[in-house]
Amino acid sequence: MAPNFVESFAVAGSGSRFTFSLPNPTMKIDYWFFDQSWTTQPLSSEVVWSTGSESDHLPLRATFLIR
Repeated sequence: MAPNFVESFAVAGSGSRFTFSLPNPTMKIDYWFFDQSWTTQPLSSEVVWSTGSESDHLPLRATFLIR
């Protein structure tokens, strides 16, 4: 994906980046990307821990500013 796309967590991430495998994640398999033009700017990116146990991985939530 590089150099045209950047992963949002690398720029605006907080907390643990690991999303797989529950109950103790040790790998990152979920991503939000934005392009290098910066018309879309990541404001935050975080793993959501409050979703229950219906899946074997945790979702990643990201907020972007679109210009």
